[in-house]
Amino acid sequence: MSTFDVLFGLTEKDIKKTCILMPLVARDTLRRLGIQKLSRGKLYSASNTGNFTLIRTGIGTHLLGDAVLYLEDTPCENILVFGSCGLIEKKRGLEIGSLVIPLQSHACESFTNVLHDKVKDCDVFYPDEPLIEELIACDKDKMIKKAQCVTFGSLKMEAEKLAFFGKQGIDVVDMECSALFAASRYIKRRAAALLYVTDIVEEQPFYAPLLPKIRAELIYCINYAIDTLLGFTKALSNK
Repeated sequence: MSTFDVLFGLTEKDIKKTCILMPLVARDTLRRLGIQKLSRGKLYSASNTGNFTLIRTGIGTHLLGDAVLYLEDTPCENILVFGSCGLIEKKRGLEIGSLVIPLQSHACESFTNVLHDKVKDCDVFYPDEPLIEELIACDKDKMIKKAQCVTFGSLKMEAEKLAFFGKQGIDVVDMECSALFAASRYIKRRAAALLYVTDIVEEQPFYAPLLPKIRAELIYCINYAIDTLLGFTKALSNK
């Protein structure tokens, strides 16, 4: 049994051309993606459908970045992250439930650097532009917006850096995208992310309960995003 088998619960040769990586996977999401059960490895859980491999990575850049690196010796060509993000502030129609594709991510990943205010010179990493355009082409209702992202090493200190985010033109904050873009480029794979907004940093923080109406709108948008990804992965499998 190889290292990959142990860590992922699948063999390297089982991995599909397109992989969807999710930090967390709810049961309803799993069913909507057409997957009954994930095979559990030591670090990750994974399963195949006809058009893609789904991998649950856990939260954070270290886990997701390593998962991407382990895909180097597999048949994977396209890597998509599907997960949540926070909104810096309401603008340009962005709100809770909005779907966004990051055009870049500032790599403010280090908790220690964030703590000591060493985030002004963070490197910026980019997704694969052709893959983004192919994904947007599958957005039938034109619900997905392009956005600027920061991958940030602290939930608590997000609110303290709002002025910095604003000066950088950042729209959303997440915990994985910079690692996705950096690691995928390192192994020479195409990568993009599709994120859904679950909170607004100061106005509606991540720990605050959502009103039933807003929660219903969020669920609707997540389901729309899943359906879009299913169409997208089908199109990729036919190429």
